[in-house]
Amino acid sequence: MNDSKKSMIPLIILAIVVVAILAYFGLRSKPAAQTPAATDTTTTPSAVTPVPAVPTTPAAPAPITKLTITTTHEGTGPGVTAGQTISANYTGKLQNGTVFDSNVDPKFGHVQPLTFQVGVGMVIKGWDQGLLGMKVGEKRHIEIPADLAYGAGSPSPLIPASSALIFDVELLSIK
Repeated sequence: MNDSKKSMIPLIILAIVVVAILAYFGLRSKPAAQTPAATDTTTTPSAVTPVPAVPTTPAAPAPITKLTITTTHEGTGPGVTAGQTISANYTGKLQNGTVFDSNVDPKFGHVQPLTFQVGVGMVIKGWDQGLLGMKVGEKRHIEIPADLAYGAGSPSPLIPASSALIFDVELLSIK
């Protein structure tokens, strides 16, 4: 090989290295999955039109269409049967989380256990059904569809007509 060709080798190697570096950093700054219209940040700022964020709202909870009973704390002893008298603490909520009644929150003005006979119609059907088998000390989360709550009526301005109701109940005693 002649001297002029030998002197070109370092320049060719340098050119290859520069091209490789530019290609490497150029590819890293532009992810392949982006579309220029939506996310290309290499254009001049005056050519980019910001897209306002679309506010998202949480999905509405699924309607309560059946009685759902979830034991959140196990109790002990025999379970409640129809006709027995019980004492319980409770908090009642609408499906959107609004508390409409509670016997453990002083703002509702009746901080004492609720005592009644289970399964004989003294309370809403969802309670009569949802408390059966409950044991002393047990806590339940009970979701009650409107037809097992107050139906199309309402006993309170805090409970809209045809509302499904949610109760957290703690069984204190069986008499």
